[in-house]
Amino acid sequence: MGSILRENIMYIKQEMQDELVKKLKDNGYAIYATTLEESNSIEETSLDKKCAFIFGNEANGVSEYFKNISDKNIKIEMSKNIDSLNVSVASGILMYKKYVKKNQKK
Repeated sequence: MGSILRENIMYIKQEMQDELVKKLKDNGYAIYATTLEESNSIEETSLDKKCAFIFGNEANGVSEYFKNISDKNIKIEMSKNIDSLNVSVASGILMYKKYVKKNQKK
């Protein structure tokens, strides 16, 4: 089954952010925001527990709100001549790490 069928994908309005964060935290989810600046590498980040990924667009990235409330800000290591990834590419890489790479270690 494709990873996209395993995940809940949401677009939320700004006025619903606090409610969403509370629900995620109350249900044991770690929140990881994808950022380019001062972040932990995905290679150094365990994705074994329940987690919610926050992605921004290429123009503006993740909002300061989500950077500040996240349990961890994470980044995908790239070559020096690439400054960002399309959100679909970034989400594919993170799903690969969460599902495929984790299962290969078993």
